[in-house]
Amino acid sequence: MYFIRYLISYEGNLEEAVKILNEIADINHREELDTEEKTRIRRIHRRESKKKKHYNYYHLFSFKSLRRITLATMIVNMAFNVSYYSIQYSFNELGLDLFNNALYVGMAEVFSYILACKV
Repeated sequence: MYFIRYLISYEGNLEEAVKILNEIADINHREELDTEEKTRIRRIHRRESKKKKHYNYYHLFSFKSLRRITLATMIVNMAFNVSYYSIQYSFNELGLDLFNNALYVGMAEVFSYILACKV
């Protein structure tokens, strides 16, 4: 039944949902859906479509737990970006040739990605 509800509410495939329900009724030796049940399904579809929520950035800060995670992620992301761009701007001043500099920066990026996955 949850699959049918998904078809109706998220996909909007009401006719396909009715077709599947009729196949299930045929397998279970029950009567197929009549027009009254189809209108009930359409009402459920309208109700489910009205329930859909639209989230924005305000919702990331509305709860204490989400606020802490959001702020921690923003700080870690900012630190990684500042370090990455500062290395990129001072790439020529690291003192080694181009290939060794690229190797060390690549190693730092891999390390930062591993740290980002742990957070």
